[in-house]
Amino acid sequence: LTEDVVSAELLTSLDHGAYTNIVRCLACALVFQAPADPLPEIEECYRNVEDPVYLREEQGRVRTFDRLLDEIAQMRSPGGRLLDIGCYTGVFLARAQRRGWEVSGLEPSQWAAGVARSRGLRVVNALLAENDLPPESFDVITVLDVIEHFGDPRAEVQRVERLLKPGGLLALSTMDVESGFARLMGPRWPWFMRMHLYYFSPHTLCALLARFRLEVVGVRRHRRIVSARYLLEKAAAQFPGAGALLRLAARLPLLGRLHVPVNLGDIINVYAVKQRTVAPHPAPVTGASRQA
Repeated sequence: LTEDVVSAELLTSLDHGAYTNIVRCLACALVFQAPADPLPEIEECYRNVEDPVYLREEQGRVRTFDRLLDEIAQMRSPGGRLLDIGCYTGVFLARAQRRGWEVSGLEPSQWAAGVARSRGLRVVNALLAENDLPPESFDVITVLDVIEHFGDPRAEVQRVERLLKPGGLLALSTMDVESGFARLMGPRWPWFMRMHLYYFSPHTLCALLARFRLEVVGVRRHRRIVSARYLLEKAAAQFPGAGALLRLAARLPLLGRLHVPVNLGDIINVYAVKQRTVAPHPAPVTGASRQA
């Protein structure tokens, strides 16, 4: 199966238009981008990224993360140790800290890690593969809008499992490539981007997590809160014919303060618990893998 994929550079990118291939593994049904940029180049891009649009749209993310923390609280009482992998500017960590979590973060972007530290947060400017955190030291690990960026999701999930305490909770969000909206949009699905290397469905993601003693206990559709301004800007990028008019409307000051919920059913929150039963660890995974 081949489809078109849209290019983007920033995490809040509005740049849609350059194409490569999206393919599906016939053996395991995992969908991924091929060819993709060399992983060292991608990682260097993340280290150097600066994203003022993300800061501008922070209030919507605060509301989105508060809802996510409500879901986590239904499974784990606050007060334990929480690690956010790919914490970016620390908005989620700050909201979790307000609820009583002892928070830490990993973030490759020097700029974003600096913003997070300016909030008084404990954030290490590093990739997950570069961390030296002790094993089984976190009660909750969050991987929010990150797994699709990993060059080797299987190896990274193994690293996550090793950092999580037995009985600990993994909270993960990503796009659902099998969702109705993704199928409806086809090659114009806005999450087809150059920076997204892998596209999961609930089936392929659950299969991946099960390899590493991570038992899925919940899959929920994700509702994101965004400003009306940002929504119009994204629409302008998707529909060039009306782009000029939409961008003009997005400049209205009121729309930057008006926030609306968006749930097209194509983003999922997945919750998994590390099994307490003693079992041998899988053999260490090395090199990039194209299978879940």
